[in-house]
Amino acid sequence: MRNFVSYAWSEPDVARRYRSGVSLHSHTSESKENLVFVDDLGRRLPLLGRFISWQRTRAERAGFFVDWSKGYWTPPLTPAAALKVERHQIEHNLQLNAMVSLTDHDTIAGPLGLNSVHSGCVPISFEWTVPFAEGAFHLGLHNLPSTVAQQLMPELARYTAAPSPGMLNDLLSTLQAYPEVLVVFNHPQWNLYRTAPARFSVMLDEFFLHHGSFLHAIELNGLRTWRENCAASKLAGKWRKPLIAGGDRHGCEPNANLNLTNAQDFTEFVSEIRTGQTSHVLFMPQYRHSRTLRYFRTFVDVVRYDPELPAELRRWDQRVFHPGDGGQDVPISTFWNRPPAFLERTFAAACRMEACAASRRLLSQSSSWGTFDRDSLVEDASA
Repeated sequence: MRNFVSYAWSEPDVARRYRSGVSLHSHTSESKENLVFVDDLGRRLPLLGRFISWQRTRAERAGFFVDWSKGYWTPPLTPAAALKVERHQIEHNLQLNAMVSLTDHDTIAGPLGLNSVHSGCVPISFEWTVPFAEGAFHLGLHNLPSTVAQQLMPELARYTAAPSPGMLNDLLSTLQAYPEVLVVFNHPQWNLYRTAPARFSVMLDEFFLHHGSFLHAIELNGLRTWRENCAASKLAGKWRKPLIAGGDRHGCEPNANLNLTNAQDFTEFVSEIRTGQTSHVLFMPQYRHSRTLRYFRTFVDVVRYDPELPAELRRWDQRVFHPGDGGQDVPISTFWNRPPAFLERTFAAACRMEACAASRRLLSQSSSWGTFDRDSLVEDASA
C-alpha cells in the first residue's frame, strides 16, 4: 500500500508528474440536505431560537406543522454547473485531464441527467446513507455500471429505509463483484449523530469488522478539520486501507482536495486504488483557508439570489423544501408571498459581509486548521 499526500501551496509543481486530476465527493442541486441543524442552531443561538419558535407557533396556528426532519435544502449548483466548477480547477489550475465524480445524497439523478446529454461524461456515483447500530455512516459509491445502476438503487434505498445487517453485507458483496466500482468510506471520523465518543469508536470498529473487506479506501475530507483527517489516516492504517481525496463541496467553491493519477479513465483509476493500493492526494490552496470563512462562504452561496440559475432555483426559498398539505415536498416559497423580513435582512447582511474584505479578514482569524504534517499523516496510514 502506497499513500502520498501533497500540498499545492508548498509543492506547486507536483501535478506535472501526472496525467489526470480526480475530483471525488461533491454535491449538486439534486442532493437533499436535511434541516435538522435548524433546531440545533436555535439551541446554541438564543435570539435565533426565539425567532424560530415564534415562526413555528405562527405556522401551527395557521394549521401548518413544521418538522425539520422532513425538510431539506439543496445546494446551489446544478449538476452541469458543478461539473464545470470541478473541471475548471483541474484543467486550468493544474493543467491536467479532469475526472469528476458527483455524489449527491442517495440519488444518481445528476450523473444520469448529464450522461443523457453528454454520453458517458461522468461516472454514475452517489453518497449512500448507511444506517448502522444507532447511527449511520456515509459511503461514496463511484462508477456504478450503467447497465445495473438503476436496478441497484431501489435495493440500496430499501436498506437505508429499513436496515438489517445481513442485507448490508449482501449489497456490499454485490457491489464488490463489479471491479470498476469504487467504495469509499466518507468522512469516517465525523460523528454525524453525536453519539457518545466511546460508543462511536466501538461502532467504527464493529463496522470494519463486519464490512471492512468491502471498503476500498478511506477519505481525507476537504471540509473536515486536519485533526479529523489525521484520525481518518490512523483508521486507514489500522485497517490497511488506502487514503483517498474527497472534497465534499456543497457550495460554489471547488473541492479542496483531489487525487493525482496517470490513469487514462476512471475505471483505470479505480484499479489503481482497489488493486494497486496506490493513491496520491493533493490538498488545494483553499484547504488551508479559515474553516469558518469557508463555511460562511458556503452559507452565502446557499442563501444568495443567483440570476444565472434556472428561474425555479434563483431564490433561497425555492431551494428549501418541506412537505405541503398533500404530503408532497414543495419549495417553502409556496408558503408565503415573500420570505420573512427578518430572514431577508439577515441573509442580505451575510452577503454584504462576505463581499467585505475587512469581514473576510476577521473571519479568517477566527479559526485555525492546525499544523499540516504530511509525513506524519502518511506514516499513520502506513503503520
